[in-house]
Amino acid sequence: MDRERYLYRGKASDTGRWVYGYLVLGDLIREADSGWALGTQNMSEEGKFECRAVRVDPDTVGQCTGLRDVNGELVFEGDIVILSYFDYEGNDTQNKGVIEYEDNAFCFSHEENDALCDLMFDDIEVIGNQHDTPELMESERGPYDG
Repeated sequence: MDRERYLYRGKASDTGRWVYGYLVLGDLIREADSGWALGTQNMSEEGKFECRAVRVDPDTVGQCTGLRDVNGELVFEGDIVILSYFDYEGNDTQNKGVIEYEDNAFCFSHEENDALCDLMFDDIEVIGNQHDTPELMESERGPYDG
């Protein structure tokens, strides 16, 4: 399995920007003090390997599924996606939903049915996420509850 599967993202507590890295516990890293942090690794301009921790809002932290969408973008927990597939009757079907982690599996959760787990769909497209674009999950019946 790709190491991307162990990648996380979260919004930095100080800037609100997305940070990508590996999940670490705040009490293990001095810069994070407490709470959740993502460890990032970079190569400095001097060619030195640098590691640092960035404190993130725990409500925004999501794990990468290890999958890429039709545009080559990584799919993360909390992403809002369009899933295209053929239903049992052979109809070309599209559903909009949220990627969730449930019962030790990544699932596609949408308002019309229960969650579909074991993501193995070829035609999935990330169109937003629950934190930046929650309005994408609103319908005529009101906001999507997930």
